[in-house]
Amino acid sequence: VSVLAIGIAHADIEELRTIASPTTYKNIFFASDFDDLPTVEREFISSICSEALQSEFKQHDE
Repeated sequence: VSVLAIGIAHADIEELRTIASPTTYKNIFFASDFDDLPTVEREFISSICSEALQSEFKQHDE
């Protein structure tokens, strides 16, 4: 299970790192303001799809 963290504007990056699991740059997203959320949404979806594909390939290799 992965937990993703999304911060807006003046979000505390250390708090986002605490929320995200595992704590990697792939699981932390940041938007400068609410108008920037569509960009973060695309990154978020790309990350989720990438994780799903990697998991699918691992299952077929076993």
